[in-house]
Amino acid sequence: MGKRDRSPSPLLEDFGAKRQHAWPCDETAMEKAREFVRRCATNPTSPILLLPDRDADGLTGGLIFHRTLRLLGVPPSSITTHFVTKGTSIHAEGEREILEGYGARRVIVVDQGSRGAGEVVRGAEVLVVDHHWSAEFPSKAEVVNASHYPPVATSALLAYLICEPLHQRVPETCAWLAVLGTMGDLGTGVAWTPPFPDLSWATKGVGKSKMGEAVGLLNAPRRTAENDVRTAWQALLASNTAADVVSPSNPSFKRLREAKAEVAAETQKWARTPPKFSSDGRFAVFEISSPAQIHPLIATRWSGYLKATNLEALVVANTGYNPHRVHFACRIPRSRKSQITLPEPDLITLLSELAAKVDGLREKLGDDYARGHKEATGGVVSMEAWGLLKEAMELGVKKEGGGVKGGKKVTQRNTLDQYFKR
Repeated sequence: MGKRDRSPSPLLEDFGAKRQHAWPCDETAMEKAREFVRRCATNPTSPILLLPDRDADGLTGGLIFHRTLRLLGVPPSSITTHFVTKGTSIHAEGEREILEGYGARRVIVVDQGSRGAGEVVRGAEVLVVDHHWSAEFPSKAEVVNASHYPPVATSALLAYLICEPLHQRVPETCAWLAVLGTMGDLGTGVAWTPPFPDLSWATKGVGKSKMGEAVGLLNAPRRTAENDVRTAWQALLASNTAADVVSPSNPSFKRLREAKAEVAAETQKWARTPPKFSSDGRFAVFEISSPAQIHPLIATRWSGYLKATNLEALVVANTGYNPHRVHFACRIPRSRKSQITLPEPDLITLLSELAAKVDGLREKLGDDYARGHKEATGGVVSMEAWGLLKEAMELGVKKEGGGVKGGKKVTQRNTLDQYFKR
């Protein structure tokens, strides 16, 4: 393989007044995305590659494009769906070689996290639909990114709003997918009030508990050690309503339940891992070693229990998910969110400031550091970089009175009884 163009794409324009009125994204970008989908249908035998993320939002967003393409006359033989290899991303060199092997002329990327990382697939037209915070995007791609247009639409909702005008049957076949994907990221209590479209009709008769169950089942396979995301995709392909996802008659139902039980057991195994605090008290760090992608679940769980005066971020690092790499999830403690007198932390900024404390550390952390949302982020770093990051935090070192008392470092002693109460 030749050397990639690693030059970043241009920074986002200064949105200014235009951002005040545009939603869910700049209308020019939305219309370019629709034209992209229309071009896919002009030559229905030309190979198309779908690259949806592996969670409920990404999967449903990907299926919205899949079903829209089918409505526009594209045969299933022309559409290939690829899920990234466990522990990697579409931007990794090895993964890009796999993507180029499909020989696709057009590629639709959904919910994969935006970054300036050269071309996704060389020689192909690429559409990127995303809602993760970024100011840079893959080169030579059409981009629809909602992160700068609050309230931020999920990727599934973006996909639906792009595709809805393209065929009269999109609402009846895809609106429920947009609702399910949105609930996957924003919770079942999401309000379908302006500027969000009122899609409550799409899941009428399906209660919130069943919607939540569907989200949980769809999210479970990709968290297993086997990264069995194809099962969740097959479950959606076989469904015409959200109720079908959780029906025992769904061919994938049994495996979905098994995956959920497997993830629950692994989560329980590591849930009581005690934290270590940074010397300034802003970070609480939990280190686990699991082949399952449970670090985000544990971070979310701890965010509801852990309380400390200066705490701004919980970090759960998993050293067992991928050999030679550390995957971590970062969340804001709910106690911090409830303190209206204190600003809510921007996790991406917080992690960037931490990395800047050590010369050369930011470069060692790489392109997969501090990716996601301001309130829910994470990353993938080398073992060496993770060790340096812990040193930057001064884990387990307590500074009395805002500094190191008498120049002496005091080793912190944490217990679960102190910090984890059910």
